[in-house]
Amino acid sequence: MLSFENSQDMDSTLDTMRSIGDRGDYLQQELLPALLRGDWEELDKMVVYQDQKKTILFGEDIWAFRYSDYKGSGIANLIFNIEPKQEENVIVLHQKGRHMLNQMKCVALAEMWFSVKHTELASINNKKNSLRKDIAQLIKRGINSFEELNQEYLEILVSEGWYDISRSYCFIGLNNLVHLKGLLPFKVNFSHQTHKIHNVNSDAQNGKVVIPPRIYFAALKEYSEDIVKAYGLRDEIEQAVEQMISLYENELERKILRIRKGYGHKPSDSYVKPWEQFTQALNKNGITLVDKGEDPRWPPVSGLLSPLNNHYV
Repeated sequence: MLSFENSQDMDSTLDTMRSIGDRGDYLQQELLPALLRGDWEELDKMVVYQDQKKTILFGEDIWAFRYSDYKGSGIANLIFNIEPKQEENVIVLHQKGRHMLNQMKCVALAEMWFSVKHTELASINNKKNSLRKDIAQLIKRGINSFEELNQEYLEILVSEGWYDISRSYCFIGLNNLVHLKGLLPFKVNFSHQTHKIHNVNSDAQNGKVVIPPRIYFAALKEYSEDIVKAYGLRDEIEQAVEQMISLYENELERKILRIRKGYGHKPSDSYVKPWEQFTQALNKNGITLVDKGEDPRWPPVSGLLSPLNNHYV
């Protein structure tokens, strides 16, 4: 329930809200049953807040508490549009988007009047903003109701980086659904979300995510299947490896022969020093660099160093 500066302000506001309508207690006998039914046409016409200065209806996409006489800390307008930059009270949404927007309103309404915990308006606004960001992404992924979310799907969203795990309160909006699920007109099919559930250690909270176990074992199974397929082709793989080694050796022999016949050689920067050591080893052993491929001592010396497998002209 909304928190107030003092008990007199709370009693005054509650008296005003309860006196709306003609059934005795508007909050318990009209607003709460309508909330649980989740009939949008019915709810759109219902009052969610009223005082001497302002009446706010469920159907409005901005609940303008700043223009009311509400006396409580953390006062803020509750803006329910899906695009954060769009703060006009008229937005264009397709039917599926409107459905989730109304579900978000139900969450705010349930916490305002029917939750046993006293909550500042600013706190309700923060949770609403978290849900608003979630809705924009969920609609893009083809999810049109919070009822469609379950634990498995949330694990996928976390693994894909949709949630910023570095934020300690990244699940604040979703967890509010869990807290209020008995007061909402839709089912909540997942449990309270924590970093531990998603296998995130302390390092992950600085931006490093550990793969959730379900996804890890699925990947492991896939890799195992690939290994089994590769094992069936082991003869072909062995033959291909031998062919690659043979091509490498033939190419190295060709390049050495080109040097011995006098073709220019320019080692890269990283091989300048090894090349100098190589030529010095030749000179020390009385071997001519350009020997036309005739000196039988050349091959053993060439195997001492490896600058030859680099740039040749």
